[in-house]
Amino acid sequence: MSAPEPSAGELAGRRVLFVLYYYAPYASGLSIYIRNLAEHLAGLGARVGVLAGDHTSGLPPEEWIGGVQVRRVRSLTSIGKGMVMPGFVPRAIAAARHADIVIPVMPMLESALICRAVPVRKLLPVYVCDLRLDGRLGGIVEGLAARSARSAIRRSGRFVALSLEYAQASRVVGDLAGA
Repeated sequence: MSAPEPSAGELAGRRVLFVLYYYAPYASGLSIYIRNLAEHLAGLGARVGVLAGDHTSGLPPEEWIGGVQVRRVRSLTSIGKGMVMPGFVPRAIAAARHADIVIPVMPMLESALICRAVPVRKLLPVYVCDLRLDGRLGGIVEGLAARSARSAIRRSGRFVALSLEYAQASRVVGDLAGA
């Protein structure tokens, strides 16, 4: 059973913040899914913001894309697809203070830290996929990201996944996905 879609009246003026590593113009399944969702919510009257990493040099630190305000945090370097952004967590926490709904998009290593600093009533984590990385360091990062996701979900008491079937099959959040 799925919940009914919120109406434009329910979202009008609500401030929604997505927090994730990659956003447009970056194109992946995760970033395209979140972009579509963010623009849809903006179309329903929500004031939607995104805090993401500066994944490509030359991107503006702030811009509007499809009715969504996008702010980027400078990345010092990257390790695989992960970015090293010392300012990411403090900026996410500061932006969350001005939001009605905060949507950390996982996998994200910092999701637990961000969720601990945000009131539970504001949190709605989105779990997109299990992280799969190669090598010993990759395994360590995978484990840390999984622990962070589980902590974020437990704190919020709820989460959104691409589908119930995917969530139940996830090695990270499967046991947290109730029917």
